[in-house]
Amino acid sequence: EPIITINGEPVPIQIVKGFATIERTWSPDDIVALTLPMPVKFNKAVDKVDADRNRIAITKGPLVYCAEGVDNNGPVQRFYLKTLPTDADINSSVIFDGVMKNIVTLSIPAMVSEMDKTNQQRVELIPYYSWNNRGDSSMIVWFPEEKVKS
Repeated sequence: EPIITINGEPVPIQIVKGFATIERTWSPDDIVALTLPMPVKFNKAVDKVDADRNRIAITKGPLVYCAEGVDNNGPVQRFYLKTLPTDADINSSVIFDGVMKNIVTLSIPAMVSEMDKTNQQRVELIPYYSWNNRGDSSMIVWFPEEKVKS
């Protein structure tokens, strides 16, 4: 449910033909803030796309997220999502400095397969639009649901 505040106070809204309407006498210094819920979603690829069959992409609002090797200690193709994380498993944070300043990141649990061992580990995600800004690194958007056979 969207939340609208005017001058810091929540106001009731009515939806009319898809538009949020607010009836009031406006002042030139009124400040309107709109907060839209943007839950993290796990999107299964359509089976018609062979390269992405049995793979999951992560989105938050209009943004597609990806994992980059620079944040995950090496190649990200070793991660897979055997089970989908719950809301409680998802951490969100903001980068406060550097070239990625103000970018919202996500951290989710995933399975990782390395040298014939499989463990659960957190995978760090950034918006797809922001990848490859910190040097060359591996990147993945579509996570497999099962361990990829080498």
